[in-house]
Amino acid sequence: MNIGDLVRGVYRRRDGSTDLQPGWLALVIEVKESNGYIHPNFMILDTGEIGSCSPTLLEVVSESR
Repeated sequence: MNIGDLVRGVYRRRDGSTDLQPGWLALVIEVKESNGYIHPNFMILDTGEIGSCSPTLLEVVSESR
């Protein structure tokens, strides 16, 4: 995951399967590493909110060049 990537949020069900949340797209604006873990910061396109989460909860839709 790199700065400028377009990502889509995913959520996990209790049974461990994943589903895409429709309409939740974000742009990665920063990627931080701490204690061997990567945490992307992103801006949600619809609301302009800034957030961060585990990269396992994001799917890269379009990679930046």
